Amino acid sequence: MITVKPAEPGDVEAIVRLAEERDRFYAETEIEPPEVRIEQVGEALFGATPYAMTILAWDDGDLIGFASRERRRQTAHAARIRDRDPPRLQPS
Repeated sequence: MITVKPAEPGDVEAIVRLAEERDRFYAETEIEPPEVRIEQVGEALFGATPYAMTILAWDDGDLIGFASRERRRQTAHAARIRDRDPPRLQPS
């Protein structure tokens, strides 16, 4: 059964392994060592100021996919919406 859930700090190594598989599939020639990537991904997702949010797709305990979104864009968009005046409805 496939399950989709938000990433948690304990998922970082699985994310890095799957990203490495993706990079090798697309013939990346320069892949950071796993220790470096684990630190980078952990900081980006769960550091003092998280940079991105990620959801994971699991198939019976195996990570089979993930999707990430940068948080800054979402925050900027939310701020723009909040700054606008609410729409005023006119009676018909």
